Amino acid sequence: QHPLVAIFGAAKVKDKMPILKRFLKIADTTLLGGAIVFTFMKGMGYSTGTSLVEKESLPLVEPIAEEFGQRMLFPKDFVIAESPKEGIPTSTVEFHKIPQGKMGLDIGPKTADLFIKKLEGAKTVIWNARSASQKSLRSHREPENRRIHRQQARSCKHRRRRRHRKRPGTARTRRPLQPRLDRRGSKP
Repeated sequence: QHPLVAIFGAAKVKDKMPILKRFLKIADTTLLGGAIVFTFMKGMGYSTGTSLVEKESLPLVEPIAEEFGQRMLFPKDFVIAESPKEGIPTSTVEFHKIPQGKMGLDIGPKTADLFIKKLEGAKTVIWNARSASQKSLRSHREPENRRIHRQQARSCKHRRRRRHRKRPGTARTRRPLQPRLDRRGSKP
């Protein structure tokens, strides 16, 4: 259902390309976060510091950025540090100001607010991987990412499929439990 919002994160740009192209054609908005962003930014000529960039995927992202650049929503700011280890001080910078020697770890608070606004009106949300590394989620950004997940849950009506339909006048019976067998096929 539309409006459809697709969120792509993590790395492995090469593996995500076919599905990313597909969703760029059908999604109303595509939000990019995580390490996939840095490969796109490098392909578009922005400084990425020591952030994770898949150099072999750079030729793949350039034509996609040219063709679908208007439909992709890039982060406005990043949380950066010298490394993703816990306990290292972090700071927030605008997307085009990542200095040399620093790496992007996660989306910043402005981007989290922007993503939440885009999710508010969505009827369908497709989420492909996280927008941050596991270490950075644990150390400094967990509340922001929880806000995004909560908004996704609020904006989409989750439908549960019924496993069994009860027909009027019929009773459902359960099969008796079978005894457990070990690997050789005998009872323990």
